[in-house]
Amino acid sequence: MKPPLFLFRHVTKRFGDRVLLNIDEFAVSEGVCTLISGDNGAGKTTLLKIVSGLVKPDSAKVQVKDVEMSWAKARAKIQRSVVYLHQEPYMLDTSVERNVAYGLRLHKEPRASIYEKVAEALRWARLDHLAHRNARSLSGGEKQRVALTRARIVNPSVLALDEPTTNMDQQSRISTYQLIDELRNEGMAILVASHDQTGFTPIADHHFQLLSGKLIEVEPAFKRSRGTNITRLPG
Repeated sequence: MKPPLFLFRHVTKRFGDRVLLNIDEFAVSEGVCTLISGDNGAGKTTLLKIVSGLVKPDSAKVQVKDVEMSWAKARAKIQRSVVYLHQEPYMLDTSVERNVAYGLRLHKEPRASIYEKVAEALRWARLDHLAHRNARSLSGGEKQRVALTRARIVNPSVLALDEPTTNMDQQSRISTYQLIDELRNEGMAILVASHDQTGFTPIADHHFQLLSGKLIEVEPAFKRSRGTNITRLPG
């Protein structure tokens, strides 16, 4: 078994007198999908943002390739490896294809390479028929697929998803589950904070409930093979 990409230890975060997070250990591993559930205000978003290098914890140690360091020292490494997606993805006021190409343009990829990669990514997400639509005109489910595609094309090691199926119809949810499962099978580490336990249980390798600041592992109801019980859309 490969060592974790990142191993977070002794993660704490307080708001005033309230201890929001007090987590002994949390591993982020290649090709593993981890579901984090919990009540509103339990700290799911805060944990994802700490793991993404976006919110500073009160304390945390991070092990990277067998070297342990403070969260502050590890932050740059974390931010180079993790893409965090908010539950309401931000869309640039331009076409779907230009939204998907955004990260490649920032990295100054050659134009021909960008064109090829964007075309392949849109086919992967079954969004090629929307390539020239303004991304802000899309439905919530379509925007989430654009955001997943925009993340995939820059090839992060870790994808952190905050309530990715909120306000979606069933067909959009199924499509989103399928794309996330494919990303995990491609080797990406996936972290999902969601109330949608039923939909993500077949995808998740691990399920933790965040309760009183602690991560409590939820025993799976069944042993699954990858892809089991995931409804597939045609195409």
